[in-house]
Amino acid sequence: MKRVLTIAGSDSGGGAGIQADLKAITLLGGFGMSVVTALTAQNTMGVHGIHEIPSSFVEKQMEVVLSDIGADAIKTGMLAHSEIIRVVARKIWFEVCGRRSGDGGEKRRLPSAKRCPGGPHQRVDPSGMDCHTKPSRGLRPCRI
Repeated sequence: MKRVLTIAGSDSGGGAGIQADLKAITLLGGFGMSVVTALTAQNTMGVHGIHEIPSSFVEKQMEVVLSDIGADAIKTGMLAHSEIIRVVARKIWFEVCGRRSGDGGEKRRLPSAKRCPGGPHQRVDPSGMDCHTKPSRGLRPCRI
């Protein structure tokens, strides 16, 4: 059984975020774990509020889970602000999209997310938060 860590926001309506990720991971036969980056007050009508988790606590969640259980794959979702992106980037290299979905499915750019010149999906360099297209330390797309 593959261990899959999802790092994302929580959707109180259950249709997206950590809740949807864990459902999908379980359906695909994986063991799902989570790091919560934000809490939302949302339902099928839209997002009514967002409470961002402090980046120090996001880092603590990652350290505790990865040091004990580990992960075969890591999936990122809503990384609510640039400091959370930095925390995650220090632990892993990953692809970032500086947008979030919500409010009826329209995409909105996160105010503090850095726009990458080559398009929304680029690698992030944890040392300087610069966008680039280098290989990500041997990580590759993973199927459960």
